[in-house]
Amino acid sequence: MLVAALAGLLLLIVGLLVIRPLLGGTDQGQTAPPPATADAAPTTTLAQLIGPSTSVTASGAAAGSAKDPFKPLVSTGAAAAAGSGAAATPGGGSTTERQVVLISIRGGTAKVTVDGKAYSVTEGESFAGSYRAVDINSECASFESATTAFTLCEGEAVLK
Repeated sequence: MLVAALAGLLLLIVGLLVIRPLLGGTDQGQTAPPPATADAAPTTTLAQLIGPSTSVTASGAAAGSAKDPFKPLVSTGAAAAAGSGAAATPGGGSTTERQVVLISIRGGTAKVTVDGKAYSVTEGESFAGSYRAVDINSECASFESATTAFTLCEGEAVLK
């Protein structure tokens, strides 16, 4: 009997909280915003957001090393050059990048291709000259190239 009374009270409270706003009930303490006039120009306040990696420098040399967060990571020119093994770098010139694909992982061994050449590697093993398998899990593996570390899951590819 007590449970039924508490359930009824709970339904009443929920009903009042849900249905009252739907019926147009408003709090008397709230005031509506003043109506806009045709003569008044809308004002907008814009906040300037500065990310933690953005800095303002007076030096021209330091300003050239900042990354543009709105610039695509892969451009169509870089994608076309990737097929030939070279990609354009922001400062001009080119760097040789190789396509690394994680084909599959079975029993702690990762099957990887580098520019189409297949390798079977285990943790700690170096392959394709400048790559090393750091950690091999059941679906993903972490690798190191001569310059950076990267992680691939089965079926993923990267230019490194």
